This record gives sequence, C-alpha cells and structure tokens, in this order.
Amino acid sequence: ISYEKQDVVLIGSDTIQGELYVVQSFKQLVDKNTLCLPEAEIVDKPTIKKRGLAIGLHWFNKYEEAIKRLVELKGNFIYTTGSILNSKFSKKWQEPFNEQDKNTLKKYIDLCNKYFIEAILAFSPRGESPVKYSSDDLTDILFKKIDTLCELGFRNFALSFDDLQN
Repeated sequence: ISYEKQDVVLIGSDTIQGELYVVQSFKQLVDKNTLCLPEAEIVDKPTIKKRGLAIGLHWFNKYEEAIKRLVELKGNFIYTTGSILNSKFSKKWQEPFNEQDKNTLKKYIDLCNKYFIEAILAFSPRGESPVKYSSDDLTDILFKKIDTLCELGFRNFALSFDDLQN
C-alpha cells in the first residue's frame, strides 16, 4: 500500500509466534534479485497443528541447522530420540548429566524456545542388564534426570520401550 507517497508493507499477527511465521512467508515472497514484492493479501494459518521432525544422534550435533530448517518450514515441534549426548538417554541412561551435558541441553532448549518450537526428549532405557521398570531405584534415577531437565527448561518427555537388544 502507499502511505505518504511511500510503498509500505503491513504485516501482523495475533501472536508473537504468528509474527515469526509472517516474516518467514514474507521472506519467501520477496524476489531476491529485484527486492520486489507482488501486491497481495495473504491469510496464512497452519492446517496441521503440530509440524515438525524427529532428530537422532546424527543430527543432534547439528541441531542448530535442524532448527533453522524447521523454522524456515514453519515447524513447531521437534522430537529428539534417545541416542543423544553419548547415549545418556539410552544405554547410559543411568548416568547423571555432567555440566557439559547440561550446557548443551540448555542451549538446545533455549534455541527451541526462541523459535516457539516444542522440544520433546525421548528416553530409551536399555543397557548391560535388562531394565526392570518396576524397580524403585531405576525409576528414581529416571525422575532425577527429568527433574534436572525441567530445571533447564524442558517440559516434554517420552519413554520408549524399545525392542532393541540390551
């Protein structure tokens, strides 16, 4: 539209998260060579409430790249399998997180929160001896780790009863 003899683009949203998606749509519309924008009125809303991906060990060391791609695709959900952090969610699930682990996880959740991405961490307990899910000692270990993750800012968890060999 024109305002005081200047071309103006009006963008808006009902939420901060929506504003992020509006900017993504806007970037997709602008011709990068001419910096021109076609005249248009766009009403954009997701048809699917949860839009995201699952990442495993091969992606976790590049989680910033995965989240960047997810933001470009207007994703809002990321499921991280139990193979991250040297198996501290799978084979070594009984080991506590060290400070380096906590720092890595904190950076991850902060980046997810910055882009309104719901992060889910999945535990896949297994190890040298079979996991006994009725053991108070083992469930205490699991809940202590979840408490630590909550302190870091995580709110969503999964428990996978894998059929993989211990």
